[in-house]
Amino acid sequence: MQNTKIVLFASLAFLAIASFIACTKNEYFRQVKGYAPIYDGIVEAQIQSMPPANYSKQPGKIYQHNSITYQIENGKGIHVIDCSNLAQPKKISLIKIKGVTEMAIKDNILYADNYNDLVAINISDLRNVKEVDRVKNAYNLSEFEVPPVANTYFECVDVTKGNVLGWEEKELLNPKCKTN
Repeated sequence: MQNTKIVLFASLAFLAIASFIACTKNEYFRQVKGYAPIYDGIVEAQIQSMPPANYSKQPGKIYQHNSITYQIENGKGIHVIDCSNLAQPKKISLIKIKGVTEMAIKDNILYADNYNDLVAINISDLRNVKEVDRVKNAYNLSEFEVPPVANTYFECVDVTKGNVLGWEEKELLNPKCKTN
């Protein structure tokens, strides 16, 4: 009788531990595609010319200035395309500007958003652009409290890390927040 109780107790203990491990593995260690906040404390403000990219993953607005077409790659930069020969457009460069969604050009100065900053960039040499001015915190980005995607998981905002400037898609481990 004593041995039966020990075997029964050991079996129940084993099942409880196995059940806990199974629940823990499924509930607490799940990896899903979602969004992580980009905080102003980790903004990569460097503006630079890069070799042209082969395609757009997140195409945005298009701007035409003289024979050059500028296409925003949302959040990453601006594609620069020479359209002087419409039959054969030629990619010139990618202007790397993190957080970019808007742009305008006057003379040889390109104005764009760099998360919550407004930057002015000299584009007289499209393969070697230079930042010439920056207005810090020109935009209020409070609308970035949740990702702009419905029914998706995201890392909950940690206000101790600063203001949320945007979101990046990535694999998340056990996210606790979800949009409606």
